[in-house]
Amino acid sequence: MITSTSLVHLLQELFAKKLDYDERDDINLFQIEFLSKSVSLRLPSILVWLQLTVAYLGSLVINFFLALIIYKVIITRNNAQLSFIIGFGVIIPFCLGFPFFIINLLDIRNGAVKFFITGPCTFSLFRTLEALNGFSPDGSKVSLTAYIVYFMTLVETKYDRDTKQSIKPAKLDIGKDIVKFIYSFILLGLYSSILHHYNFELYTDHGVYPFNYSIWDLLSFGHLAKHLVLAVYLQGILFVFFMPFSLIANIFFQIEVNELQKNAIFTAKSPSDFWGKKWNLLLHGMLKRGIFKPARNYFGTKTAVLCTFIASGLFHEWVISIQLFIPDNMKDENGYCENCYYPPMYGTQSLFFIWNGFLVALEFMIAKRMPVFHHISEKLPPVVVSTLLIMLNLPVFHWFSHDYHKSGFFHHTQISLPTFILSD
Repeated sequence: MITSTSLVHLLQELFAKKLDYDERDDINLFQIEFLSKSVSLRLPSILVWLQLTVAYLGSLVINFFLALIIYKVIITRNNAQLSFIIGFGVIIPFCLGFPFFIINLLDIRNGAVKFFITGPCTFSLFRTLEALNGFSPDGSKVSLTAYIVYFMTLVETKYDRDTKQSIKPAKLDIGKDIVKFIYSFILLGLYSSILHHYNFELYTDHGVYPFNYSIWDLLSFGHLAKHLVLAVYLQGILFVFFMPFSLIANIFFQIEVNELQKNAIFTAKSPSDFWGKKWNLLLHGMLKRGIFKPARNYFGTKTAVLCTFIASGLFHEWVISIQLFIPDNMKDENGYCENCYYPPMYGTQSLFFIWNGFLVALEFMIAKRMPVFHHISEKLPPVVVSTLLIMLNLPVFHWFSHDYHKSGFFHHTQISLPTFILSD
């Protein structure tokens, strides 16, 4: 019989390898004679994906019980006081605190594993908020089984509007998604291999983080190019790391799901199109039901949009605090970690999303009063529109990306990908 103590010991053994440095072996592939260079390959770390799998399986167990509690206490009962106590007093604090607890317990140091642990807690957090406000999808509430499946699958489930039943995926679509995942996995590995040779920093800013940049620093080609390539890499990470959730829902739960990403960086036509229809659609759906719709009931659409971006900023402050969290085993007797990144600057995540909330609000004002801008955006080539749009964010993207880069997150994710090394 497995006791709680033996289970913890087993997990600690599994997570004993910290994976905070790339220790993979190089497999020599071929020589480039005229460059006097050799090309080698580092295979994706199986241990990283094993740790991610265990984290996912653990989340299934936890989310099963959370779904059971929420359905029985919040969704099927009209007891607002009890729902408030259980939701805000128990479940939400648990979701916010559990990643810190498990990272400290298992001494987890790899940023990709930390990020993956954050994912299920994020779903639980926002699905609790949407249940408390009565905005869970109708199809998820038809039965306890339907709600448990909805809560556990960690995707945006598609429901039939008439029957309220989840839509089953076509086998051909599943096959296409598997091919798309493999293709994206390899392509992201190739892309990260290029960034690896520059230490994920194509250009070294001489401005002091986070605000001591001149306007010329922010608009310099090096600064803009550096953050464009990081934004593209982040878009790839979100797709590759969350695509397995979709495939599991398709194959094992027989559920059709919404798309994860729609190549927002290169196809978005406006700030609202970027954030509302193309970028990280998983989080968009959760914010829409958990924050936007409840806020709109009280304040109206424009204020609800601003509330959503503020909430998104606070949420990302929580996410980066998990990335930067230092387990006790890394600290000395004075509580200091010599090799850790200091000091993080909390507040910049919120500032970045408030800036984007301002851009969306500005878009609404301009579109209503000066429709000529909408007409121009429709006539210009899509690549021109998307370039102009992304230029509104690249100067300040370091508000979002700096702590991720300095904490080693980008390097840690690369360990899970195939990496091609060019050496002398």
